[in-house]
Amino acid sequence: MTHRLTATAMIALTALTFTSVAANAATPVTPAPAAEKAVHAPEGSLPRTSSPDQQQKLQEEIFQRGKRAYDRADWLKAVTDLRPLAEMNDVRAMVLLGNMYAA
Repeated sequence: MTHRLTATAMIALTALTFTSVAANAATPVTPAPAAEKAVHAPEGSLPRTSSPDQQQKLQEEIFQRGKRAYDRADWLKAVTDLRPLAEMNDVRAMVLLGNMYAA
């Protein structure tokens, strides 16, 4: 399925990228307490969980949510969900992001 980005959507994606980069640069990273199962994370990042299995399940749920947004051409939601996964080297998320930027 091929999607085309309008100029307005491309501007929104670009603004979201610069805003996220600036926010991440200013946000200090603190380790999650060991007893806590999940911590509130800054916008555009994934919450930490207590086990690798829970983390993998959470990443899969977020990918599927981002893929559904991509399929219905909700670019802002798709980028918000998929970019943190792509930054964690999820190839599926990278491909979808690349498709959005290339369109």
